[in-house]
Amino acid sequence: MAELVESAKIEDSEEYEALYESIKKNEDDEPQDVFEAKTIKAELKRSEKGTSEFEWLKRVEKLLTDKSSTNKSVKEKEKQLKEAVESKIENLTNEEIDMLVFEKWFAGTVDALVGLVEKPLRAELSTIALLEKRYAQTFNEIDAQVSELEKAFEALASELVVNQ
Repeated sequence: MAELVESAKIEDSEEYEALYESIKKNEDDEPQDVFEAKTIKAELKRSEKGTSEFEWLKRVEKLLTDKSSTNKSVKEKEKQLKEAVESKIENLTNEEIDMLVFEKWFAGTVDALVGLVEKPLRAELSTIALLEKRYAQTFNEIDAQVSELEKAFEALASELVVNQ
């Protein structure tokens, strides 16, 4: 339906010629995004059978009819569902009521309490992992590297010849 409305808004198109007058207009005579059913029926009466205009109008009329029947079906199903829910509510046992109240008020309590403990623990574990990564080398390893570098420096310094 939306595609037909958009097509009918494009000038010089077959849909425009057949359907533009049937689009609902606002106060400023600007086309909206819906067809008017009564205008569609009036246009159908005026158009000749077998023409492309008649076929476009017939297609829109069928879509409007389908939409109307679908809306009625949905409303009926909603009404049936509402009645079934009301019936179920009226016939709840005390155990079911207790369970529903518990679910409503206390269902998330355990998860919330676990979250209160878990969140700070995860933050601490993250800090520990960061510290472990940052201080992965021990002082003994660093001292050994410094000693090696000092020996290498002394070896290079002894090879230096000072010219005067």
